[in-house]
Amino acid sequence: MKSLRYTDPRLVACHECDALYRLRPLRPGEHSDCGRCGSRLAGRRRKGVQRATALFLGGAVLFGVAIFCPFLTVGAGGQGNTVHLWTAISQLAEEDGVGVAMAVALFLIVAPLILVLGNLYLLLPLLLGKAAPGSSKVARAVTTMEEWAMVEVFFVGVLVALLKLGSLAKLGYGEGFWALLAFVPCITAARSVLERHELWARLSAAADFHRPQSHVPPSDLPSAAARGLACCHTCGSVATAASHHSPCPRCSTSLHLRKPSSLARTLALTVASLLLYFPANLLPIMDVSGIKGTGASTILGGVVTFWHHGSYLVAAIIFTASVLIPVAKLIALFWLCHITKAQRKRPPTNADALAATKVYRLTELVGRWSMVDVFVVAVLVATVQFSGVMQIRPGGAALAFAGVVVLTMLAALSYDPRLVWDRATPDENSSSDA
Repeated sequence: MKSLRYTDPRLVACHECDALYRLRPLRPGEHSDCGRCGSRLAGRRRKGVQRATALFLGGAVLFGVAIFCPFLTVGAGGQGNTVHLWTAISQLAEEDGVGVAMAVALFLIVAPLILVLGNLYLLLPLLLGKAAPGSSKVARAVTTMEEWAMVEVFFVGVLVALLKLGSLAKLGYGEGFWALLAFVPCITAARSVLERHELWARLSAAADFHRPQSHVPPSDLPSAAARGLACCHTCGSVATAASHHSPCPRCSTSLHLRKPSSLARTLALTVASLLLYFPANLLPIMDVSGIKGTGASTILGGVVTFWHHGSYLVAAIIFTASVLIPVAKLIALFWLCHITKAQRKRPPTNADALAATKVYRLTELVGRWSMVDVFVVAVLVATVQFSGVMQIRPGGAALAFAGVVVLTMLAALSYDPRLVWDRATPDENSSSDA
């Protein structure tokens, strides 16, 4: 086998199993998947940059309307309340829910704004074949915020809250509500047509980016690490990791052959989220006071209430998002730590590693949806503030449950699925074309 040069722009490494490939040029509409674990390596959409730019422009307008225009109007007991998205955050902070308010502000306002405006900052100059100043730093921020922008999860929480409010108050839907309703599919479509591999390749070409030449030693193992190559998780670039904290030559992210202290961090974050899970379920998630007295509602109590009132779908959604998903994710994270660290008499097979990779993908995919219950509380606190009639305040479980969601997401991000494949029996003897 000839020695490889990591300057070859076609050289890619799978970020889940670390298999090394030499990517052939892709035609519009094509994509390439890893032959070992099935992960997406790269893709090229037809007019992807142009379509993504148009969708992000539309999303920016819709999101501006959603933030600044009235979202909901609620009336009960002769009193009325007009709600904006930002009032949901300010009302939470006023009702001793500062921690929850900060989380909602990040997931609902800050992260989506960075995602939309950052992509526009990158894409508009690319239409002219140019790279914007500081494009690598902006692209890094956008890539990070993709995980934390949860507008679609918030909207599901809004729908659940409206079903709860339907029997208590008269509802009106403002321009902000309809704008957010349109924003969700718009931003989802924009993210689906914009291939990150193609974006970084275009940014590199527009900036006339060149990496220094370097010979890479051959190896009989299929992984990039066996050749001293590290795959950047931000931009996907494959480069030689000369030292422990070598910066990526394309985006300046610190390169590591494997995530530092991956198992220790994942296990610590998972244990911390497990400890928070108990107060999240035992403490009330919201306190209700009104003419009939005061009361507190826990997560399971809310599920039972919806079920008794015949709202079986809502009860199922809350139970799945707030009970099943967090428990399943905790079990999955503990299992991943165990199977990665366990000392076996024989090395794991590719089937074992593939099973672990699929579990890892699932934990990353579903973890954010547990925020539904927190968003339900945020909407109810913002809308139900009728003096002498009814008021809702966040309970202690709201912050604890938000902590469970955040910590499990961080645990999944800390886990390195390549560790399982490192011990797996190899099926390939060299890098291949993808």
